[in-house]
Amino acid sequence: MRYSALFGIIIGLMVFAGHPQYLFIAATLCFCYTIFRVFIPQGNFDLENSKQHPSLSFIRLLTFFIVGGIIGACIGFPQLRSTYELSLFSERSSDLGSEFTGFGSLPWSGLLGFLNPYYMGDAGNGTFASKEIYLFWEYFHYAGFTTFLLALFGIYHGWRKYNAVRALCAVGMLSYLLALGENFPLYKIFSIFPLIGSFRFQARWLLGAELSIIALAGFGLLSLQVMISRKKTGEKSSLVPQKGKTHVAIPQILVTPKLGVITAIIILFDIYAIAGKEVATADPDIYFSSNAPVQNIKSTDGFAREFSIGDNELNSSIYQQSHGWENNLSLYRAAVSILPPDLGALHGIPEIDGYVNLVPQYVYNVWGDINHTGVIRKQASMKSNILTPSQSFMKIARMWSVGYFTSLWDLPQPAIKKCDSMNVKLYSLPEIFPRAWVVNSTISMPENDYETPAARLANETFDPRTTAIVCGTVAGMPHDAQCGTSEILSADNQYLKIKADVPGLVVINDTWYPHWHATVDGKDAPVLRVNSMMRGVGAPVAGAIIEMKYDEGNLALFGGVSYFVTLASIAFFFVNRKKKNTQPA
Repeated sequence: MRYSALFGIIIGLMVFAGHPQYLFIAATLCFCYTIFRVFIPQGNFDLENSKQHPSLSFIRLLTFFIVGGIIGACIGFPQLRSTYELSLFSERSSDLGSEFTGFGSLPWSGLLGFLNPYYMGDAGNGTFASKEIYLFWEYFHYAGFTTFLLALFGIYHGWRKYNAVRALCAVGMLSYLLALGENFPLYKIFSIFPLIGSFRFQARWLLGAELSIIALAGFGLLSLQVMISRKKTGEKSSLVPQKGKTHVAIPQILVTPKLGVITAIIILFDIYAIAGKEVATADPDIYFSSNAPVQNIKSTDGFAREFSIGDNELNSSIYQQSHGWENNLSLYRAAVSILPPDLGALHGIPEIDGYVNLVPQYVYNVWGDINHTGVIRKQASMKSNILTPSQSFMKIARMWSVGYFTSLWDLPQPAIKKCDSMNVKLYSLPEIFPRAWVVNSTISMPENDYETPAARLANETFDPRTTAIVCGTVAGMPHDAQCGTSEILSADNQYLKIKADVPGLVVINDTWYPHWHATVDGKDAPVLRVNSMMRGVGAPVAGAIIEMKYDEGNLALFGGVSYFVTLASIAFFFVNRKKKNTQPA
């Protein structure tokens, strides 16, 4: 039970780390390893003389995972709940094609990465064979050549003696075959199970092979210790478990401090010599200094967002010019402070784009993300290094209060160039919409339709000053609705107070999410999803006060439960362990 509690703590904290794919991989590999440990026959295993009944092992195994799973779910529930809710609006909620799920599959030669991590070239000096540079660090799982040799040594000496060695080999091989993704049928077979077919970058399964090699290296080091002991004392010490022990994971022998330190130094030097040159640091002033773009944007009177055009192209261009990232870093330093997400995250500037995991469909259909173009990017053309946005492009930008563009390319009027830093231009856009306004007419569309409303925004006949595209049913639109303005009385990340100057539908160009709730003059009112991803609330009369609050959904309560379960599980683990150690033999 105490190890079940420890397992639950680790799983729960991995949930809080916020990376569902690595959590799923780790939990799956842990499950597979445990199954292999229990059901792969142990050396010297004698079922007739064993006091432990096989059915008892199954019950204990089932209890281990059930209790651990419950503890992990209680600890990580706040994160699990939010991730699940967000995933329902993302592309992960629908069937994903092999083009998505197979992206980042490890090539067959990927196993060589444990011996030579640069077998496909080095992204650091611009020689990596793949055009997707970020695959370099997905494929990079070098644990040290010394570690690999020790693992082979451990397999040779422990294969017949320990089911743990065989289980680690099985997990390592399974991980490698799953990491091949679309390059091997096994992953396609596994994809029929829930969640497995929801992720890309299948090379991440290689984590199991890496951890298996590291653990097997421990057995190799123990075997080396035995050989040294035999040579010094002449005793026939071995790694064979005591008679009657059916599931011994680690031999009852300790590596001497001298051998352990020497081996650790060799491995650390090995890894640093191969991979240490890829680690670089930068002066904090590069990130936090107030440069020209930041100064221009922050000097703006009123509310304005920033939108980046060509950031991926700029990063690729800098990479090519710099021949990787090991040489002159001046271009990177110039770009990092003026491109999302750094511009907004480090300087508090509101942005409309940036890399976000599990982007809702109603968001990326308008602005795009790493996998999708978005309707606005389709409303511009490129010629002679000049980006020519259409009227629809400018209309959509103004609707979302985009007052600034950072662009690799030149922009024509009405955009006004404010500054040029390392060939990245900052443009301002005059006459943008306020954060909230009032319309007098609506166009109703199905609630779960994400593509049509986004496409309708680009239609020349759509005027956002007078009309709003409502996804769902409009409730209680006043008969005397007018087009007009509204005043933001108070605002922060989770609260917004607005005064409508005229009756009608108040449109707020902040992102819609179902946890937003509203009151109009103290009475509950629905928060509509309008214009694909904005929020809308009806104002029945002129001067109506609208308050919008984000409902965290008992986050404080669930957080308290999470902390309590974590501390209680830790306490149980140590108390139970101490109690067992003090029991008389």
